[in-house]
Amino acid sequence: MASMDQHQIGVRMSCSGQRASQWTGQTKIAYCTPNAIDPDALVDDIVSTYADHPASAARSEPFPDGQPGVHVVGEHGAGYLVNENVDRTGVEILSFSPCFVLPEGMWPGDDY
Repeated sequence: MASMDQHQIGVRMSCSGQRASQWTGQTKIAYCTPNAIDPDALVDDIVSTYADHPASAARSEPFPDGQPGVHVVGEHGAGYLVNENVDRTGVEILSFSPCFVLPEGMWPGDDY
């Protein structure tokens, strides 16, 4: 691994329901050498790792461009999409919280 960048501020998205929100985040991991991993093996490793976790689930879910990817649903409904990035120089992890109601007094446009 050459570098890892986890965005400190996520994006709040609306969910169905009044004042319902979802937090999203992103982590990027850059390879130090081209073709450092086999994307299919990465997906298989993640799916098999979560196979023994009763509170979590993972399934292979190719991205629209056909690139191998995996969708993990963790405890409490947190979600993760993992795939190699478009230019094949690293791995991206998109994360999603379950939907929640934004507390009174919190403005939806603030940074979280």
